[in-house]
Amino acid sequence: VLLVDPNTDTLELNNLVGFKQSIPDQIDPPPDKQVNLKDFIRQETARIESSHIRNALEQCDGNVTHTARLLGISRKSLQNKMRSYGLRDNAEDTEDRVEE
Repeated sequence: VLLVDPNTDTLELNNLVGFKQSIPDQIDPPPDKQVNLKDFIRQETARIESSHIRNALEQCDGNVTHTARLLGISRKSLQNKMRSYGLRDNAEDTEDRVEE
């Protein structure tokens, strides 16, 4: 959910409801490694996105269809992201839970 402030033309992470909680105050690369900026951004983006998806799944009691709607992405995109982040265990998970 995005809260838009009509008095400004900038978007800040604080405007993303429920998103700020998954972002640490400061993100530092590991001290013992030289990290390419592009790789570092890719890794951190994946970590934050994975955390955000996990939180949304919990909020929707694991229902993929409802979670996709909450996140504003297609169900198929969510399933692909879940698979790439290891949030899906196996092929049996390709079907949504039976809705009550």
